[in-house]
Amino acid sequence: MHSEKYNPSLSLSVTRRFFYYTLFSVGSTAALLSAAEGIVRFTGMAPTIAHIETDELRLAHNARLGWQPRPHVFERNNHGFHDDDWDGPQMDAYRIVILGDSVADGKERWNETYRRAFPYLLEQKLKKKKKPVRVYN
Repeated sequence: MHSEKYNPSLSLSVTRRFFYYTLFSVGSTAALLSAAEGIVRFTGMAPTIAHIETDELRLAHNARLGWQPRPHVFERNNHGFHDDDWDGPQMDAYRIVILGDSVADGKERWNETYRRAFPYLLEQKLKKKKKPVRVYN
């Protein structure tokens, strides 16, 4: 029977082993991503970035917010919302604010009317039930 003495100095602690494995994983991932980035840039496979210049996507300066959608462009109201014009909040109405992406904005298809988007349809459905409501989109 072959017996060797256990030498604790050769053994790594669990914490130190975890640290080394983590460092190796992060380092090898960074090296792999850097190599892939270099290959894409060197071969010219990266897509070019183009700025879209349409009236719909241009913004107007707003002192409080910084920037906002331009009013009265493609069915935007006087406040820049994708909605009919409105003067101010009705005090007796429930107010619902819809925050979302292009679907909430009524852009399921490019420049589709907001009257087919769910915020407008929700407002119309609630108004049919004689509920005082204002849906802001």
